[in-house]
Formats: sequence, structure tokens, C-alpha cells
Amino acid sequence: MNTNDKNLSNWVIRVAHDWLLPVYERMKHLMMAKSVLHLYETYTQIINRSDGKSGQTNAYNWVFRSLPSQGPIITLFQSLLSRARSVLESFIEGFSGTIICDGYSAYDKIEGVTFANCLAHVRRYWLKVESKNGQIGVNYCDDLYRLERQFKHLSPSKRRKKRQKYSKPIVEEFLDWVEKSPFFGKNALSKAAEYTLIERMV
Repeated sequence: MNTNDKNLSNWVIRVAHDWLLPVYERMKHLMMAKSVLHLYETYTQIINRSDGKSGQTNAYNWVFRSLPSQGPIITLFQSLLSRARSVLESFIEGFSGTIICDGYSAYDKIEGVTFANCLAHVRRYWLKVESKNGQIGVNYCDDLYRLERQFKHLSPSKRRKKRQKYSKPIVEEFLDWVEKSPFFGKNALSKAAEYTLIERMV
């Protein structure tokens, strides 16, 4: 890297720290005042890690998003070296409400936070099941998605009433079917069943 490249890099860092970071922190403050958040993280790799670990060790890009029903949508990204529980606890300090995410066990039992599984992840597990039961699981998810498309333009209160009337019976039937079916072992079917039943516990 020549001098000009170094100068350019320093300018970008300086602008990000002095001008963009305060905006980010303000957006985060507003986000933590919401009652529902979406969360997802995906792995990546960083060549020169600050913790001294190999560049082949997974790091994580996190994305946090608020709901349109709770004001202007806020989406924040954060790159971190881990997906440990402590990382999430640090980021959401001061938040109290529901976080919709995958079923990663490290996220469970954080004070003041209720975790709800994402239906897209549930459906993805059933898609991996190459049998009639797999299709049944997918069909339950698709029925719920179909209703959500119908409720999309309703106000939050009306959407809730519609979900209680039409979606809740489908969810209860879905979970009851899984609980009463003899899905055992470590195959794709048992994994789909196990993940789906986590829904009942949140």
C-alpha cells in the first residue's frame, strides 16, 4: 500500500468514526426502544483477526431490523468475531421485548427478552425432508404464508385479530401433528420436528 492508499484509508476511517458512528449510535438507541426486532447473523472470514485466531475461523456479520408497524424501519449491521451469547447481550443492552431469529440455543434466556423462531427457518427444515411428511410440514407453513399475504395491508391490531382467528388454529394443528407423530433419530425429519416444536416453547 503506497502513501496515497494509506491516506485514503485513514480518511475513510476518520469519516466513519467522527461522522457516521454518531448516526449509527442514535439509530441503535431508537431501535432498542422498540418492542420487536428481527435478528440474523451469517458467518464470514476475516484474514487479519484482532484476536489472533486463524483467518479460517468464522467471524459473523449481524443484521438487526425493526418492524414497519413500529415506525420508520431501522436496519443496522455489525461485524463481530463471534456469535456468542455475550456478543448479543452487549448489543441489545437496554432492549426489552421480542426478538425473532433462528433457534440458536445461545440466544435463549436473556433477561427481558422473548425469542420467537422464524417461520422461514421452520419451512426450510421441512423442505429438506424427502418424504410425504416433509411435504405436509411445508404445506402447513405455506398455509400460514398465504394468510399473511392476505393480512399484509391491515393495521397491526386488525392483523392480530385475523391471526388469532385464522392462523392460530393452523399453528396449533401443525404442532399437534408433529407432537403426535413418531419422528425419532437424527435424520432430516426428526430435526425438522425438533426445530418446529421449539415454537411451542417460546
